[in-house]
Amino acid sequence: MILLYTLVACTPTSDDLLTPADDAVDLRLTDADYTLPSADADVWWSPDVEVAPGADQVFCYFGTYTGPDVGVKTLTTWQNQYGHHLVLMGTTASELDYPDGTVIDCTETGSLDMTSVEPMVLPTGGFVGGESLAGVVGLPDGMAVKMDQDQRWVIQAHYINTGSETFHAKDVAVLEYLEPEAVETWAAPLAMSHGSFSIPPGETASVTMECAFEHEWSVLYMLGHMHEWGTAIKLEQITPSETTVVFDVPDWAPEYRDAPPTFRYAEGEYVIPADATFRTTCSWFNDTDEPLEFPHEMCVSVGMVYPQTTPVICDY
Repeated sequence: MILLYTLVACTPTSDDLLTPADDAVDLRLTDADYTLPSADADVWWSPDVEVAPGADQVFCYFGTYTGPDVGVKTLTTWQNQYGHHLVLMGTTASELDYPDGTVIDCTETGSLDMTSVEPMVLPTGGFVGGESLAGVVGLPDGMAVKMDQDQRWVIQAHYINTGSETFHAKDVAVLEYLEPEAVETWAAPLAMSHGSFSIPPGETASVTMECAFEHEWSVLYMLGHMHEWGTAIKLEQITPSETTVVFDVPDWAPEYRDAPPTFRYAEGEYVIPADATFRTTCSWFNDTDEPLEFPHEMCVSVGMVYPQTTPVICDY
């Protein structure tokens, strides 16, 4: 499955998002705020936007990769101190739908309906406010994620402004490539996401989702993702003969939002059988006075599998 979303009439345009507020704090990164891993690394900038105090906001920036077919071997992201994530995704939306350079506010789940988006390259390194993110996993030598010429892409930038002032943000992603003939193993993201829950104010809640893929893969790593209201997350693998726990985090901590426990596997250590179903269970406690829903809270199991050339997605 792929994630499906719809542009609504009230979605802000690029001009709305790029008009600077007179009193906005400038937290846009510059060339001095990141390092290049090699002389031929490729620098991709995120949208240039503003985020108001207290806002939990996601922006989507559309473009087209025009270089030759390549393998992406590293993707390192840098954000200011209020960054939640910077993600590079693929999209089947044409340039007629979203011309290159278009920026929209895609915070709400209905803001990208009729546009197919899917994880394309998961970060292999990350920095927020100059601090390295824990739990980010690089790819082994000879392994890469496929990116084709004319691939349309979306950079998704998520910020949570816990400060008292509006800030102006522009972050950066740096990619290193391998020529296709140099790639020994193609890898791709596996993502299982539940987006239809609602956690009542002042209450606990849990959801379960099950995803079956009917394909055998080796696993490089697996992890869970929730926000600060999460209390526990567990991923189980179910086959006709047994149920095994892939990971279990019974005491989720707020800091895991940005640096979750990551479960890594050596080559051949963990192979997903073709008859497996994955069951993810997420639990939360909502200590606010409003219902919590996606994307302000999340329930996601994610990993990297190989050999695989396209993303593997289950949207629940």
